[in-house]
Amino acid sequence: MIKRAYTNFLSDHRNDRWLSQVISKTIEPVVEVNMHEGPDLLIGSCLGPLDGSIKNIQAGCKMLFLGENPSRYKPYDDFNLIRKYYDLIVGFR
Repeated sequence: MIKRAYTNFLSDHRNDRWLSQVISKTIEPVVEVNMHEGPDLLIGSCLGPLDGSIKNIQAGCKMLFLGENPSRYKPYDDFNLIRKYYDLIVGFR
């Protein structure tokens, strides 16, 4: 079972968690934990601050999912910067 957590997503749990459903159905079942409980996968979004708190989270993999155009969300349009925070960047550009 994959422990995953979210950061910087909207607060609509029914709509935000579709990515977990995809992972659960295609890879392995997932369970949501708090981001400070050492998740296997931390999934981030551009709908919040890009700051040092993300660096301090202990996670097996930190994935930034950009469902929006990053040029609209500074500083998420600077890939050299966000590579310092996330291991994997997936999205639309």
